Formats: sequence, C-alpha cells, structure tokens
Amino acid sequence: MKVTNDCEFCHLKGTDLSGQDFSGAKINISNFVGADLRGTIFVGPNLSGSSFIGASLSGADLSGVNLRDADFGQSYLIGTNLSGADLTGANFKAAVLDGADFSEAILCNTKMSNGDIDNSGC
Repeated sequence: MKVTNDCEFCHLKGTDLSGQDFSGAKINISNFVGADLRGTIFVGPNLSGSSFIGASLSGADLSGVNLRDADFGQSYLIGTNLSGADLTGANFKAAVLDGADFSEAILCNTKMSNGDIDNSGC
C-alpha cells in the first residue's frame, strides 16, 4: 500500500494539521471547517470547492493553489501566503486577513471580508 497526501471529499473538520506539508496533494472538495492549519504548506494542490469556515490558517502557504469556490468565511488568515492562487469564486466574508499576501492572485467574483466582490482579476 502506498501512502499519499491525496484525499478527495475528506472530512477533516476540527483536525489539528498545523505545520503539515501537503505540497502537490489532491485534496479538492474537502472539509477543513474549524481545523488548525497554522503554518501548513499547501503549495501546488487542488483545493477547489473546499470549506475552511472558521479554520485557522495563519502563516500557512497557499501560494499558487487552486482555491476556486473555496469558502474561508470567518477564518483566520493572518500572514497567510495566497500569492498566485486562483481565488475565483472564493468566499472570505468575515475572515481576518491581516497581512495576507494576495499578490498576483486571481480575484474574480471573490467575496472579500467586508462583503465586497473583487473582480480585479477577471
């Protein structure tokens, strides 16, 4: 049996995954609601459609990740690296985004923490 970081439709609600490395993993449409993902590395995986509601992603690296239609409502993304990520249709309503890096991210129909829709990358 080969161990991989691949997991589609995973239910990781409330799980402590802080500091883990999921680089290149296939984890789309998964449930990370309330999970502790501080300092976690997600460089390269497909996380489209995943739910991160109320999760702590402070200091996480999500650079270049496919996060289309992901839900980050009420989550904590303090100092999170989202540079180059595809955030088309993502929801950040009521999320804490202090110091988050959105440089070169694709923002199209992206709901920001104040409820405004950002279409700057469409």
